[in-house]
Amino acid sequence: MLITVVQAAPGIKIDQELILPEDPLPFGKPAQLVITLEWPASNSLEPPAAKDLKVPQATTIDSYMVDKGSDGSYRKVSYHLLFTRFEPGSFEVGPVEISTSAGSVQSEKLTMTFAGSQANEQDKPGEIRGAKPVVEISTVDFWKKAATYAGAALLLALALWALLHYSGLLDRLRSPKARALKRLRRLGKVEAEGEDTILECVDILRSYLNQAYGMATREATSKEIINLLILDNRASHLKDMTEELLVRGDRVKFAGATLSKPEAVDLREKLTSVLSEEKKVPQK
Repeated sequence: MLITVVQAAPGIKIDQELILPEDPLPFGKPAQLVITLEWPASNSLEPPAAKDLKVPQATTIDSYMVDKGSDGSYRKVSYHLLFTRFEPGSFEVGPVEISTSAGSVQSEKLTMTFAGSQANEQDKPGEIRGAKPVVEISTVDFWKKAATYAGAALLLALALWALLHYSGLLDRLRSPKARALKRLRRLGKVEAEGEDTILECVDILRSYLNQAYGMATREATSKEIINLLILDNRASHLKDMTEELLVRGDRVKFAGATLSKPEAVDLREKLTSVLSEEKKVPQK
C-alpha cells in the first residue's frame, strides 16, 4: 500500500493510496488506486464523475466515487479506480488528471511492479512452459478414417442382413400373410408343371391357415379342413377358395389327374388375390 498526500490547486488537497493484493502483483490481476479530493466547503467546486478518470497506460476494470460529504469546513470525495496491465515489469501509476469546475489537477506518480510468470519447482532448466505450438492436422487423414469406419459399418450391416435372410430369421419376423404372399410370388417366378404348382399352392394355404388361425391343418385331410372352416366363423370367407383348391389338389395327388399350366396359374393368382385382401385375424 502506497500513500502520498500532495497539495494541488490552491485550497484543494489530493490524497493518493495504491492498494495491491500482493507485491509484486501478477500481471492481469487488478490493483486499486484511491484518490481523495478535499477542499473548503465554501468553495463551490464540482468534482467530475468517476468514469471520467483513467489511469494512463493501463486497462480500467471499474471506477466509482464515494462522496464523504462536508464536516462544515471541508468537503471530501474519494475515487476508486480498479485497473490492471497485461505486461510484466515496473509501472508508474499516474498522473491521473482530474478536471474540476475550478480547473484541472493531477495526482502524483506512484510506482508498482507487475510480475510475469514464475518458475515452478518442477520446471527444468531451459524448458519452455506456455502455449503449445499449433499442430496442423490434415483433413485427408480424417476422411480416410471416416471412409474406413463407414465401409466397416456397411460390411457389418450386409453381413447381418445376409445372416438374417439366409437363416430364415427374417421370415419368422414376418406375419403369416406376408410369408404366404412371399411364397406365392416365388412360385410365380418358377417354371413348373401345373400339377407341381397346385400342390405347392395347397401347401401354402395349409401353412397359412395353421399360422394365422391356429388350425391343425398340417396333417388334416381336406374334409377335416373344410369342417374347421365351417366351425370357425373367422375364416368362413376362405371356405370356397380353400375347398376348390383342396379338391383340385387331391385329384392331382391321389387320382393322378393332370392340370394345365394356365389353370394352375389361374388358381395361384386367385389364392394370391384372396390372401392379399385378408385383414388382421381376430383372436379366437
